Amino acid sequence: MRYKKCFLFFLVFCLLILGACGNNSGTSESGKTSGQELTLAIYGGSWGEAIINNTIKPFEEKYGVKINLIQGNSASNLSKLEQSQGSSSIDIVTMDSGLSELAIDKGLIEPFDLTSLENYSNLIPDSAQDDLTNATRAALGYWGLVMVYNSEKIDNPPESWLDLWNEEYNGVVTIPEPATTSGLPFLVKIAELNGGGIDNITSGLEKVNELNVVSYFDGAGSASNLYQSGEALVGAQYAGPSYTLKDDGLPIEVVVPKEGLLAAGSYWHIAKGTSNKELALKFINEALSIEAQKGISEDIYIIPANQDVELSESALKRMPYGENGSFEDMEFPDYQKINEHRDEWTKRWKREVEN
Repeated sequence: MRYKKCFLFFLVFCLLILGACGNNSGTSESGKTSGQELTLAIYGGSWGEAIINNTIKPFEEKYGVKINLIQGNSASNLSKLEQSQGSSSIDIVTMDSGLSELAIDKGLIEPFDLTSLENYSNLIPDSAQDDLTNATRAALGYWGLVMVYNSEKIDNPPESWLDLWNEEYNGVVTIPEPATTSGLPFLVKIAELNGGGIDNITSGLEKVNELNVVSYFDGAGSASNLYQSGEALVGAQYAGPSYTLKDDGLPIEVVVPKEGLLAAGSYWHIAKGTSNKELALKFINEALSIEAQKGISEDIYIIPANQDVELSESALKRMPYGENGSFEDMEFPDYQKINEHRDEWTKRWKREVEN
């Protein structure tokens, strides 16, 4: 009998140990989901740093989740999704307007119920999504293409997009190429200002071909390098990086064109084929929180998607729409229609402008 009792005691002890070990990979009493991992394809540079500091690190600490990072840009993130579609090794991906819509149309994105998230209630409405219970993205924030100039070198600042063609700017102006988020929207805007438009891009290509540029830029970083080196003294640039240049001591001034800036959004998406959808939703909910949105907006000067965010006075002055503007002043191009012509226009740009 004594041996039987010892055996029963030993069996109970083993079961308790196994139960405790099982809890290590699940959700603990503290709410942490230790042992789980997420793979995120996000932006690099200052944007990536802002996302890491204000969203990823707090999420890892709060939930005990390990996050694996792939850093690049919208184009490289889209390419990775295409390479692994249906069995994605990526759980969450960031992409900008244009490529976001392209990825959705290609069936690379997993829909989700945005209204089920705790931090959904006061988001800026996404006009591209009709059914939020079957949403395809959640906004990281909004930004736009503006004009900038070196106040020590330029006597007559630009006021209109068309001012970039002023003779005094010859050889010191830069604009985005089609590979960037705002390259094709910029081309459409120039076409509109020269008698054409989204259905007649030829006038835009002809006008751009007349512009005497120092260089075309393929991203915010390369544009900033041109202004930092003094090669570019005037031109187009994204609002956030423009203010960063100013904060770094460069004599850069920001101008919202009288025709309006070209607005865009940056978005969180859940990759099609992920096996971690529930955890991905938890991450996106945290990314939409006041704390995460405020931190990112203060760091890189983008408009927060969460309308409950109260920005500092200095950040408010650096919002893309300008010190006296508002979100209603943001002009969002028809990215869906632009995508219909993306390949064609890019080929024409290379043939008719760069050559």
